[in-house]
Amino acid sequence: MELERLSEKVDRLEANQFVSQTPQNSTPSPPSSPKPAPPQDASSPETPPEDIKSPEFKDYIFALIDEKKRIDAEERQRWIEEVRREREEMSKGPYGRFNLKVNSMAKVLNLDDGQRDRYYELVKSHWEALQELRKNTDWKNREARNLYRQKEKEIREAFDAEVQAMLTQEQLDIYQKLSSWAKNPQSLNRVAAPGEPDAFSPLRTYFNAGAGGASILRLGR
Repeated sequence: MELERLSEKVDRLEANQFVSQTPQNSTPSPPSSPKPAPPQDASSPETPPEDIKSPEFKDYIFALIDEKKRIDAEERQRWIEEVRREREEMSKGPYGRFNLKVNSMAKVLNLDDGQRDRYYELVKSHWEALQELRKNTDWKNREARNLYRQKEKEIREAFDAEVQAMLTQEQLDIYQKLSSWAKNPQSLNRVAAPGEPDAFSPLRTYFNAGAGGASILRLGR
């Protein structure tokens, strides 16, 4: 609702600017279906001044920007709380450390109970295989590091093939649109649906927004 009111204010601002720039001897065509201006919100910026070069007009623009930032901050905070609640709920269940990964993937793909249990078995076995591979790798040896990367790729590809084999065509279409990290058995983070923020969204937001994104980064802890 607040975004709609802000959009209406911007529309009125553009209309005022168009009228102020129209030559005196020209008559702009009236809108086909004029809409009455909505009542002003007491907390929102006042109606823009007609003189677009006046200091009052600049103040009005800054007020619009501040209001947009406030609305964005409120929506971001709501998203953070929703994700936190979802993480808490999906971290419960019979799968131990794999609860969040398994339950969130089941939600995204709409897995039935049998598929959910099978996915858990696949994640667990391949995650343990990767952990064992990492543990037994001599990281100071270049050949050992290269062998690790080769074996890791083989394990991940085998995992991916077995997951795809258990899905219906509709589920497979969604699965193939997921990020590579969401499909990685090493990642036990929440799986986000295609187009939704994922586990790395807070980190990207942090670097895009600067230090102001620190509160969002805490979500991934």
